[in-house]
Amino acid sequence: MSWALAEPELNIPLLIRESMRLLIEEIRLLELRISRLEGELTAMARQSPACT
Repeated sequence: MSWALAEPELNIPLLIRESMRLLIEEIRLLELRISRLEGELTAMARQSPACT
């Protein structure tokens, strides 16, 4: 998706381009946080007698 922002022939206005870049960055950070939380939950579930 971010590759599209780098394509000058798409004629995306600079203001929108920057907003989209920030949103994509935020999505990537959220995906990272979700992945970390999933890992923590998985580790907790492995140690929980109720989950085994």
